[in-house]
Amino acid sequence: MKLYGVGIDTVNILRFKNILNKNKNFKKRIFNQKELKYCKKKT
Repeated sequence: MKLYGVGIDTVNILRFKNILNKNKNFKKRIFNQKELKYCKKKT
């Protein structure tokens, strides 16, 4: 059996940005490599 999930998370952008700036390992814990590469292209 395959399980697929689709969802939307609501976050406080300023709080999330501050966490990413303070803790460099945090983004590695919550994003996979493909997502990190995608985000780097957008910045």
